Amino acid sequence: MKKIIFENKFFVINRKHLLNIPETYINRVQVALRIMDRYSPSNKYFICNQDEPYAQDVIQTILKGEEAKKYVQKKANTDYTSTP
Repeated sequence: MKKIIFENKFFVINRKHLLNIPETYINRVQVALRIMDRYSPSNKYFICNQDEPYAQDVIQTILKGEEAKKYVQKKANTDYTSTP
């Protein structure tokens, strides 16, 4: 089986954990979140905890989707160069 290497490219904040931030820091956190909201793309994500029993199924599904996406992109790149 191919070894999967994960890249830590995202920072996920559980909204309920924001309630635990000490009041002395809350203004800074709010400013940072507003800045991120303003300058980040509006992509939406599903999050899966890696310690969940279904996590391996989720990652395998994602990897299959990524492979399919590469195939579609490769096919699209060759379609326009072919002659009728």
